[in-house]
Amino acid sequence: SARNLMRMKAFHEAWSKAGGLPSQALTLPWECHMVLLEHCTTDRERIQFLDAAVQGGWSAEELKARIHAGSPKRRRDRATK
Repeated sequence: SARNLMRMKAFHEAWSKAGGLPSQALTLPWECHMVLLEHCTTDRERIQFLDAAVQGGWSAEELKARIHAGSPKRRRDRATK
């Protein structure tokens, strides 16, 4: 669809501008990448939340909530499961 093509283009442009896609990003589902693109305002913020989402095993919904709360830190209960 046209919407998905636009999202793929935005994904490519965002990570090209940031110096490339970090290897750990390959473990996240597409929905999480869309949350990062739509809700993070800087490359630095996107990378911080990407790292936290990978380490914490966050869903797209939890990632979005964390971005809006402004906290990329993992919760202990998630990290120990």
